[in-house]
Amino acid sequence: MGTVTWDQVKAIAEDKMPDLNCFTIESAMKMIAGTARSMGLNISGTPPWGEKAEVEA
Repeated sequence: MGTVTWDQVKAIAEDKMPDLNCFTIESAMKMIAGTARSMGLNISGTPPWGEKAEVEA
């Protein structure tokens, strides 16, 4: 499918923050990342909070 980076996820989260039920940018990024994965996108790189990114084949 497609791939997005964590920088792109952060930019989307910052834009959508007023519409999300989140208090921190980290939780907004996790929500956006989950939505992206459910749509078939892969997220490349390591998340800013240090967890290892899952690679889907």
